[in-house]
Amino acid sequence: MIFVNFKIYRQTFTDGAVKLAKICKAISEKTKVKITPVVSALDLYRVKSEVGGEVYLQGGDLFFEGAHTGAISVLQAVCLGADGVVLNHSEKKLPPGKVAQIIVRIKKDSWIKKLAKENPEINSLESKLKNFKVIVCFRSLGQAEKWVSRLKPPADIYAYEPPELIGGDISVASAKPKSIEKVAKILSGRLVIVGAGIRTKSDIEKSLLLGAKGVLVSSDIVKARNPEKELKELAEAFS
Repeated sequence: MIFVNFKIYRQTFTDGAVKLAKICKAISEKTKVKITPVVSALDLYRVKSEVGGEVYLQGGDLFFEGAHTGAISVLQAVCLGADGVVLNHSEKKLPPGKVAQIIVRIKKDSWIKKLAKENPEINSLESKLKNFKVIVCFRSLGQAEKWVSRLKPPADIYAYEPPELIGGDISVASAKPKSIEKVAKILSGRLVIVGAGIRTKSDIEKSLLLGAKGVLVSSDIVKARNPEKELKELAEAFS
């Protein structure tokens, strides 16, 4: 699996996010590799409605509804069609306790049952939330160990991204291969993806051999002169 984080690079402004999401969908259909756009809250509805397929939100807040000006509501994102969310990216850090609280709100549905009773028009949200996925990012082996014990219920996917390598020319697969292997063992039985500097087919092949199940990429695709060609080459690593 490949998650393409659009971030807020100018290449995704105006029609850019839709164009890139269409590339992700086309390459996914051609290669049979799951490729998921991870978009900003401003682009979520348009990408979902015009392109379809799975679309993840780049981040969310603990506040799901109410008087919270400026908050990014995960519940509202679900209403708009989001299939998942990325939490605790190194560019959007959250306190561990808040990450755990958000996951509890998503995974434990007693509150949504109550909300649905009060608002019959949102009955469908209960089933949508059951299929909604959470990716939790972490930066180190220590954080991986913390997430294992702290996140109950657990996240659906765990993303290992050393922050010093994000956006750089050296990949996590080249700089910290032993760390990928250790992370996979710490999080044994859980889906682990890796990111930071992933740029080549070889980077992905190494990561998969070390125990990862997929990758989280961004600038290598979003800022590429030919995103379609670049993404196709990365997808070939899974064949």
